[in-house]
Order: sequence, then C-alpha cells, then structure tokens
Amino acid sequence: MQQNKSCLKADHNLEYQYINWTDKKENLLQCSKCIIEDEQPIFQKILISDLLNESYKESQIQNWPPLQNKNQSKFVNSIFKCSEQNPSEQNLFNNLIQIQIDNLFKDQELKICSRLNQIKKDVKIKFETYIYEFYEQNKTNGKMNIEQIIKNLKIDEFRTKMKEFLDNKINIDQFFQFQQGKNDEFINKYGKQIDEQFTQQSEIQEQFQRLKEDIDNSLSIINKYEFFNNKKINLPFYKSNYTNVANSFQITPDNKKITFDIQNANSYKQVYSDILEKQRTYHIKIRIDSKGTIKNQYFYFGINTYQKKDQALYNINYISAFCPNNNITGSGQYALSPLDFKNLWWKTQFEAGLDHENNIDLSLSLIFREEFKKQIFQNPIQIIQQQCQMAIFGFSIEFCKN
Repeated sequence: MQQNKSCLKADHNLEYQYINWTDKKENLLQCSKCIIEDEQPIFQKILISDLLNESYKESQIQNWPPLQNKNQSKFVNSIFKCSEQNPSEQNLFNNLIQIQIDNLFKDQELKICSRLNQIKKDVKIKFETYIYEFYEQNKTNGKMNIEQIIKNLKIDEFRTKMKEFLDNKINIDQFFQFQQGKNDEFINKYGKQIDEQFTQQSEIQEQFQRLKEDIDNSLSIINKYEFFNNKKINLPFYKSNYTNVANSFQITPDNKKITFDIQNANSYKQVYSDILEKQRTYHIKIRIDSKGTIKNQYFYFGINTYQKKDQALYNINYISAFCPNNNITGSGQYALSPLDFKNLWWKTQFEAGLDHENNIDLSLSLIFREEFKKQIFQNPIQIIQQQCQMAIFGFSIEFCKN
C-alpha cells in the first residue's frame, strides 16, 4: 500500500500534492504551502493524485507533458487526446484537421440552414400578406378572384351540350348559339378580369424571380470559392556582380536579411533569386529599414532572365519606388501613375508569376505609415507581360549623393 509522504520544509509538515518540474531537487515535491510560496509557473506542476491514477490517460493529466513552453504542452496534450480517441490513426495531423473541417462545415451548415429557414418563413409571410391584400381589394371592388373565375369556366356544361348535339338532341344551330353565348361570356364577363389576374400573377412572379436572384447572388461567393494552401517556399537570393560592388552588402545565410551599406554611392547594389517555377505565383514580402527618412535612396524590383543576373535588372520588367520625387513607377507602357509616399516607407508586397506560356505578371502593394497611422496603397496593375525563359526576381538599391 502506498504511503503518503510529508513535506520536509520547516513549518510545512503537509502531504506532498504536486510534482514540480524543476532542476532543483529540493523543489521537486511540493505541498500546498510550497505552491503558495513558489513563483514558478503553475503549468509546470502536476498533481500527484493525477499521476498515480492509472485510469487516467495522458491527455487527462493536467500540465502533461511539463515542457518549458506552455503552448508546447497544450499542443502535445491535444495530440495525446487525438491519439487516444483514434488509436489506429497513423496520421494524427491529418486526423486533427479533418475533424476541424467537419466541425466547421457542420456548424456553418446549421447556421446557413437556420438562416435560410428564417428567410423562407419571412418571405412566405410577406407574399401571403401581399396576395391577401390583393384578394381583399378585389372583393371591395366587386371583382371575382381567380378561384371564382375558374369555377365558372368549368367544361362540364359545354361537354353536356356537345353530347346532346352528337345524340341529335339539339341541332347545329342550337349548339352554335350555345357556343357563341359562352364565347361572349368568356370575353365580356371574364376577359378583363382574367387580364388583371394575369398581370397580378406576373408581378408576383417578378418579385419571386428577384428573390431567387438575390438568394443565388448571396451564394455566388460559396459557389465560386476554391481553397488554396499557402505553402511557404524557400526562395534563396544571391549577390549580383552588376557594377562590381558585391562586397558592399551582405546576405544572411537564412536569406532573411540583406544589409546594404552606403559605400559606392551612385552604384547599384543588386540581388537576384533562384529561377522561378512556371505556373506559380510568388508573394514576396520585403520590409525596408532605411534608418530614418528615405532620401536619395532608389529601390527597384523586377524580373528578368537568369542569363542577365549580372546585368541591370531595372531597365525592363521593373517597378521602382521613390525615384524620382518619391514616386512609384514602372517600366515601358505599363508605368504606373505617380503616388507620393512622403518618404515614410514601411513595407512592400511584390507579386510575381509565370503562366504556362512563361508570361510574366508583376504587381505591387505598398504599405506605409504616417504619424503612426497605417495606410495601405494597393496598385494591382499588371506591369509587364512578355515571354521569359528561366526567370528570376531581382531587387536593386542605389544611394545617390546630393
């Protein structure tokens, strides 16, 4: 039989209740007084009663596993739970996301169905009220409703007269006289009222058609929706030998930071990417730290062929910022209208893509802040479209002397 052990710290003398995940032996076991005195995070403590309960699975033991990071512990615990619920599952990540997808769409289905049912109820009441008012108006004006009209247009009487004629009970003159009487009744007594009823029904159908179009339009986003995974790719950048100043800037090994110094002013410092894949769109986010207000610093983003990596990448297929007069512009006939960014540069998002025919598509979104107020200028204009084999993305900067 297991014996409870008491805390050995002075004036504690209480049973141990917690395992404290620590590298200090004297703090490994803790009583309730230890917990009050301890400043260590609670997520690194485990109830001894939970630990000894053999009916508990890992996911039921709070704070297990006791990792250094609380989010890591929660993450692993959620994986334990998934594994326990699906012991034969070999791909837990997929299982987790499939469950989330099912729950998401089940929830949305309930919301959509509930909303549609509410709309249906509301629409039916409105149509019913509208038609009732029309019927009441006919009654007030002494007119028949369509039900009364069709009751008087029953074929029984005409069928009887037809049989009488065929059985020689009446002659052709009598039958014709009866038919003409019916014709006069149809035209003079009911014709105008049927016209009015038809017009009213047409108006009702027009409103119903508008309802149908509204519902269809509201579903158009869902009907057109197609989900794409945003898969991060590694797009390495390299120093270009253009202008032979490659030693005046550095690229970190992880390609996350490029540092340009002010040496070799009036000379372009240029980097280029790996060869871009066909039928892929690249979203390249660049944050520029100018160490203050941008002045006499010109930035160029462009696409060219790999064979021209050590040549100027800023003369065709490019977008430039802050050159001249703090404007943004582009190459050739695709030049953008100037936008003044007041020298307060924050971030650019550059989008480049190649279609199956190697056509280039470039666009740029510029984001800047002025007086700590974030503003966004997006200009999704296609800058250039032309054939390009073995395309690369390039980025150039020039420091100009006053």
